[in-house]
Amino acid sequence: MRTVHEIPTSELPQWAAELLRDGHRLALVAAHHDEDRIRVVYLFVAGPPDVRTELHVLLGAGRPEVPTLAHLSFPAGRFEREMRDLFGIVPLDHPMPRRLVRHFHWPRGWYPMLPDAGPPPPFAEQEGPY
Repeated sequence: MRTVHEIPTSELPQWAAELLRDGHRLALVAAHHDEDRIRVVYLFVAGPPDVRTELHVLLGAGRPEVPTLAHLSFPAGRFEREMRDLFGIVPLDHPMPRRLVRHFHWPRGWYPMLPDAGPPPPFAEQEGPY
């Protein structure tokens, strides 16, 4: 069984907490481009029987932000760090906001998964240890 809920960002922590409390686990968080905005999909799974619950959060094109779920789920914290590195999506109040996949020689403000990222710019000197 699969259910999809489009929710505002403000309700994300409450929905996630309820799903986790009911025995679901967070299997995936993925960002997608939908024309002029970003859609973040949180996939929770449980079973048996197999149950898939998707929470869809729509973000504006300006400065995309989501409330962190790291305090609820260790995997959520990792997914959030990856989205920040690749899409520039800021996980608000993340307890460990350092880079996960973005190398220190990537230019600041360049997020390779954004549609307007263009080709990789010249890489600079490394900013610190990876």
